[in-house]
Amino acid sequence: MKHKQIVLACCLGGAGLLACSAAQAACTVGKQLTVTVNGASGLPIVVKQNARPGDLLKEYSHVVGTEGGWANCVGPDRITRRMNGTLVPSGIPDVYTTTLAGVGVKVEYQSSTGGARRAYPYSIDYSTPGSYTLRDEGTYYVSYYRIAGDFAGGSIGSGAPFQAAQAALDSAASRPINFLEAVDVQFNLATCDITSGSINQTVDLGQAAPHSFTGGGTPWRDFKLVSENCDLTQFHNVTFSFNGNAEPTDPTLFAVTGPGGGVGVQLQTAAGTDIDPGGDATMPTLAAGGEYAFRARFRRLAGDLVNGPVSTDVIVKAEYD
Repeated sequence: MKHKQIVLACCLGGAGLLACSAAQAACTVGKQLTVTVNGASGLPIVVKQNARPGDLLKEYSHVVGTEGGWANCVGPDRITRRMNGTLVPSGIPDVYTTTLAGVGVKVEYQSSTGGARRAYPYSIDYSTPGSYTLRDEGTYYVSYYRIAGDFAGGSIGSGAPFQAAQAALDSAASRPINFLEAVDVQFNLATCDITSGSINQTVDLGQAAPHSFTGGGTPWRDFKLVSENCDLTQFHNVTFSFNGNAEPTDPTLFAVTGPGGGVGVQLQTAAGTDIDPGGDATMPTLAAGGEYAFRARFRRLAGDLVNGPVSTDVIVKAEYD
């Protein structure tokens, strides 16, 4: 009967219920640790204009030893590692938005006892019976990624810390064991472009009279694409791709349209390398004002020339790396 009375008191009596709950699980945080990523002492993180969502921009690591957060526990408990509640998933696995548009953050933890790195958020149970001390020892990884959205440069946590994530015991959630924050992590946008005057230009190839063809083609006409705002420390090569309709009877030439006919358009680099429709040419990047040189001419096709104007549209794209 005495045993039954104790059980009933635990289930129904307020004091008994509190005693039973305390015996099941409780953790008191003994020390909190703030892990800070401080980018002020290093160079800004450079983000290229052609960086794609999912590209890794920078990874920081921080080893937490015996000075890390710890707690005194009685009974089993669980550590929950979670992202800052103001962050939302970016659409890239395990990467969350930050306060800087176009830049996301991923937080990972690896225990000092080994095992794989695990990305936040996740939970892990500690089922140790009796009293024990739990220490959060291991390595934290804070990685920044390019995510969807416009990016123009800026900083995360400038002037005030940006809390990215935390680790907390479920029974002591109001007092996390560890915080992860960032201070003054700077990002710069690296660009390389072609001047607006180069983007839309007309190359006049002159008259294609029968007597103007020498060696199968008319005289070459030069044209240039001019570099603008190019960060040569980040971009080393540029690949120009040339897309247009190929001449059916000679796919190395660009087809023409118009009342005239009997010709196709041939493209080359200034050095004399042929560029077929759909082909490309790679060159070293040039500082602002530098000129990427090309040339074009008419080539004679089989059959007669047809009087009248002709033209061809060539779409040029530049890809920097």
